[in-house]
Amino acid sequence: MDSGIDGMVADAFLVIRLVIYFNKAIKDKHWLEAIVLAHMYIETQLRALLFKDAHEGKKAGSLTKLAKVAFDNKYIDLNIFEKIKEFNRARNDAVHNIASENITFDQLQPIAKLSLDLINELQQLNEYHSKSLVKGTKVNL
Repeated sequence: MDSGIDGMVADAFLVIRLVIYFNKAIKDKHWLEAIVLAHMYIETQLRALLFKDAHEGKKAGSLTKLAKVAFDNKYIDLNIFEKIKEFNRARNDAVHNIASENITFDQLQPIAKLSLDLINELQQLNEYHSKSLVKGTKVNL
């Protein structure tokens, strides 16, 4: 994410576009596209949670490492951390095995649907933590 007001506005538009494209992919049953967009959106949500601790978020490269930083800093609980790892494993399997036909398009739907719950949980956490930032306090789980 960019820094400054212009960067924050650009990031907000990126998130809005991700949500629109993700919802359209789910509606149109484009499961692989939904999975890839969900991965991007989940990463964005984790980085938003870690906004106040930006230096921690920058150290994390992969989605799982980013989730570990959020878990270690008590922004997410063990349940969400495990869901993120499960989704990431499933996403990796899907993306890396679709071309070799080791996974079918029908098998992609549950992975895409799994991401819906995870995205909703992260959105709720971000709303909760955003309220605490306005008040100037960090809320830990």
